[in-house]
Formats: sequence, C-alpha cells, structure tokens
Amino acid sequence: MTPELERAVLDAHAAGCRAWPSLRPDPGAFHSHVVKLLGPTADPEHVAALHVDMVLACSCLHGDGDAIRLFDERIIPNARAGARTLDMSSAFIDEVEQLVRHRLLVSDASQSPKLASYAGRGPLGAWVRVVAVRIAIPLLRRGAREQDFDSESVLRLAGSADDLELHYIKAQYVGEFEEAIRGACKTLTKRMRNVLRMRFVDDLNIDQIGLIYQVHRATVARWIAKARETVFEETRRQLERTLKTKISSAEYGSLIRMIRSRLDLSLFMALNDSGDATSVANDGVNRR
Repeated sequence: MTPELERAVLDAHAAGCRAWPSLRPDPGAFHSHVVKLLGPTADPEHVAALHVDMVLACSCLHGDGDAIRLFDERIIPNARAGARTLDMSSAFIDEVEQLVRHRLLVSDASQSPKLASYAGRGPLGAWVRVVAVRIAIPLLRRGAREQDFDSESVLRLAGSADDLELHYIKAQYVGEFEEAIRGACKTLTKRMRNVLRMRFVDDLNIDQIGLIYQVHRATVARWIAKARETVFEETRRQLERTLKTKISSAEYGSLIRMIRSRLDLSLFMALNDSGDATSVANDGVNRR
C-alpha cells in the first residue's frame, strides 16, 4: 500500500470520527475494512471521497453497541421509507424493516452481513433505502399472489385496488423495468450521468453542482431536467417494446405514470448500481 493510500485511509477514519463523535473504531480495523472492500491498490482520491458513514458501518460490523444503536435510530428509518414507497401498510413496512436489519447486520454460514458491501459512495441511509426497496419487491409480488380477495378484503381495499394492481404489475416485470432504466441511463452523455449521480446519489444540490462545473445554478437545473426527461422517454420506449403485448393499454398507461412519479428513486437505484465513479475530468464540460 502506498503512503498516499495510507494517508487517505487515516483521513477518512478521522473524518468519520468527527461526523460520529461517539464512535471510535479501531484505526487498524477500519484500515482492514477499507482495504478488503476497495483493494490494496485503490485510488487514494476514491478513498478520500468515502462518505463519513463508513465509520458507522465499520463499527456496526465489529459489533459496537453504540454504533448499532445509532444505526437503528438514524439509518433504519430509511428502510421504512423505502418500503413505504411500495406499500403503506404497517405490517408490510415492519416486515421489510426486520428483513433489512437482519440481512445487513447478521451473518450466516453462506455469507457475511450485507452491510459489508456498503462502498461509501453516498450516505448510508440512502443506500439502505435502496436495499429495502429490493427486499420489498419480492414480498410485494408474493403478497399480491397470496392475497385472499374475499368480500371483506375487497371492501377494505377498494380505495387502493388500482395501486395494488400497479404494484403487482411492476413487481411482476421488475426485470424488464430495471433493464429499461439501466439501458436508458446508458444513452445519456457522460456529463448527464455525472450530474444525475451527483444530484440523486451524492445528494448534492444545484448550487453545489454548479460550483463543481463553474456554471450558474439555472444551467444545472436545465441539465437535470433534460437528463431526467431523456431517461423517462427512453425507459418508456423500451418498456413499450417489451410490455405492450403483455398488459392492457390502460395498465400500461397507469404504469408509465407511476414510473414518472417515482423517477427520482429509480434513478438513484440505477445510478447507485453502476460502477463508474463520478468524475468531471473528461465529460465534455466547457468551464468558464
């Protein structure tokens, strides 16, 4: 490991401890965690850009009671928020929360806790929200199949039957949907992808992005609006090719409206998944 990488790891540890002052993870344990995650030849700039929540994640993985308490208080609510985007019922949200907590913090014979895969590219809470949505979708599909639509349940669900059907359709064709939005993101220019990643993954506002690119905030707002519309239209075109013969025109139209209303969450999931790191070095920006 180079001296530059060693220094970057130490700096990331110090920054995380400042952000989480009640936590003091062993520097050696943090060092080992980062090296295991990113490799001994990681770019020091990548390590320097690690989110401060990496200290919380590392502490949780090492069984620190204070860290786990903070995780439950400040991070797990994001799992509930993610589940709530798919189903508002308290039983469903509680089940997702329990599954998320177990999968993130508990190891078994076949795999380590999923929290070990958190790469620190953005806030831990936002990452947990994505994990929750992915866990929730199969549950939603299973629930839709197993729902007993007797007369009482029909009356109880009358006000939300359309939403339930849409959620089922989206869950049933989740593979096609994810492929469509990933494909749509690939059609963007490098600058468009970078700006969307900064906005929806790194949670930067338009003023902060404007400083990075040295442009006015209104310019950034136009970039984001154009990129979002490009992704939506390309996603719509791809889904039309794959789903129009599988669902009715009315269902297809309703599904497209749902996708538009939740486009930002879909962008977060798609861009957070892609491995290319955000960089403005060669994305064709004309800086002042």
